[in-house]
This record gives sequence, C-alpha cells and structure tokens, in this order.
Amino acid sequence: MTRLSAVALAGLLVSGLAVSAAAQSAPPIPPPRPGDGIPEPSGSLSPPDPGSVTTVPIPSAPGTFTGPVLARPGLNAPPDLAYGAFQRGYYLTAFSHALKRAEAGDTAAATLLGLLYDQGYGVARNYREAAAWYAIAAGRGDREALYALGMMNLEGRGMPVDQAKAAEYLGRAASAGKIAAMKQLAYLYRDGAGLPRDPRRAASLFGQAAAEGDADAEYALAQLYAAGEGVAKDESFATRWFASAARHGNVDAAVEFGIRLFNGVGVPKDETAAGAWFEKAAEMGDTIAQNRLARILAAGRGRQADPVAAAKWHFLARGAGLDDAYLDEFVSSLTEEQRSAAAAAAQRWPAG
Repeated sequence: MTRLSAVALAGLLVSGLAVSAAAQSAPPIPPPRPGDGIPEPSGSLSPPDPGSVTTVPIPSAPGTFTGPVLARPGLNAPPDLAYGAFQRGYYLTAFSHALKRAEAGDTAAATLLGLLYDQGYGVARNYREAAAWYAIAAGRGDREALYALGMMNLEGRGMPVDQAKAAEYLGRAASAGKIAAMKQLAYLYRDGAGLPRDPRRAASLFGQAAAEGDADAEYALAQLYAAGEGVAKDESFATRWFASAARHGNVDAAVEFGIRLFNGVGVPKDETAAGAWFEKAAEMGDTIAQNRLARILAAGRGRQADPVAAAKWHFLARGAGLDDAYLDEFVSSLTEEQRSAAAAAAQRWPAG
C-alpha cells in the first residue's frame, strides 16, 4: 500500500485503500494498546509532545542489519571482548576476537563476523564472506544470522534476488522471535512476494510486531484495518494504530492521523490537534503534510489564518512536486509583499 495521493481541490480528504481477497486462518491480531489509544472524553487530542515525532525510523531496508549481535554475558561470566570492542567501534579488535571464537565453533561470533564483512566495519566489505559466516550461524539457528541472510536474499546483496529463499530465512528468524523478521515476512505475505499472498497472515505478523512497539508495523496494520484487508474493517482500530505509529515516530502515520483527526474518521473531529500533527510532519519535510498545513493556514481552520505561512508551505510542497490549484489561486490573491515574504521564508527553511 502506498502513501496518500495529492489532495483533492475541495478539501482535506483521505483517499481510499483497496480491499483485497478473503482471509485464511491465522493467530488473532492484538488490539491497540490502551496507552497508545485515542484519549477519551472530550474528543480533543493534545498537540504532540515536543520531540514525539522528531525522528523517522525508516522501515528496515533490505540488507539493513538490526538488533543485537552478541548477547551480553551474565554478571559472573568473563567479559565478551569481541562484543565490547564492537560496541566501542574497535572493529579490527572485534574481528580478531570474533575470528578466533568463530573458528572454535562460537555461533554468535560467526554472526558478528558476518556483520563486519556485510557492513565493511574494519575490513573490506565482502558480501560473499558475510553470507558464508551468516550461513554458519544460521545453520545453528541464530536468529540474527537468519534475518541477515533473509535480507541479503531479499535485496540481492552479493547474490541474486531470491524472494522465496528470503521468506524461508525470515520465517525461521520470525519463529525464533526476531521482531524485524516478523515485519519483513508480513510485507511478503501482504504483497505475495516469494510467498502466496495472504493478507490475514500478514495482519497477524504485523500485529505481533506492532504489539512490540514497531512503528512501521503499526502503520502497516492500521492500513489493513482501514482497508478491511486480512482483518475486519474497523476505522476506530485503524485510527488508534495510526496514532500509535505516529507517536512512535512514523511520519506517514503522523500525516494519516492528522487527516483522520481533521475529518473525524475513527476519532472525534479535532482540527486543532490535526494542525499540530501536520505541522510536526511538515517540519520534518513531509510534502503531503506541508500541503495540508498550507491549506489549513490559508483557511484558518485548526490554526489561526496566516497567509504568508500558508504560501511558504505551499511553495515548499510545490517545489517537491505536489501541485495544488486551490493554493495557487490563494497565493495569487496575496500582495506582492506577502508573496515575497513567503518565498524568502521557504528559501530559509528549515533554518528559519
């Protein structure tokens, strides 16, 4: 599923999501957690806390290694020299210690060697060596190595793209409890890539990852609830998951949540709270949020009318490729002085 399309001329509306095939059996989806739900009584939502949407975690790109490499030893265990060196950025030292241990049969050390070769930490990047060490650790059931091999196959780093093999490795890593693997496997089930398309299984896996606070899984699960794909359509659940993902830093979710607040979809209508989310996402460079913010500043809905600021955000969104005839007409109605001030503000952004 993709990002929202450009706004319609007449208002801030959410474009529909396509509903797909009937679902098959799978574990139940956990409901939104109370702490991440929509605040009750009055229906008004406070603006996001400062910093609540300040960084945007990117969905783990194929080939990105996440998670711990070596478990820290217990209190009474000898220090883990390879892990300690790696954590401090002494990659050659980590390589030396890990190589000795891996050659002696240490599974976690083999995974660390795979990572060092995979990312080129302290050694020349070598995908073939990385895959070989990952394979040794994966053969012993190491979930980090299984996940890394799955992502290498998914992206085709150092090997041909093989979605079926990627799904096999990711499935084993997910079964071993790797949250990132659950999410990546869910994408494959959702899209029918390397696996038979299974929206219900995708929803179940997204749900497990979302229950652990993975913002991207929360966003994907919200989309499924909004579409009624793999789960029963439920706008309230969809909005709650969009809200949770937004609060955990997913900028796409912040925009979608703002739109739902503005239109009252799955949550009491609250234009002021919507404006706060649009502003947060706009400041982070999201083009759709910049466009939405320009519209509400032009109309004085959810924010006090500010023609210069509205024009500034429109210039920024239009410069990123999002045209809007309504805002073009609005800007043309401004004075030359206002347009010049807006253009200067847009040029200074994000510095000021």
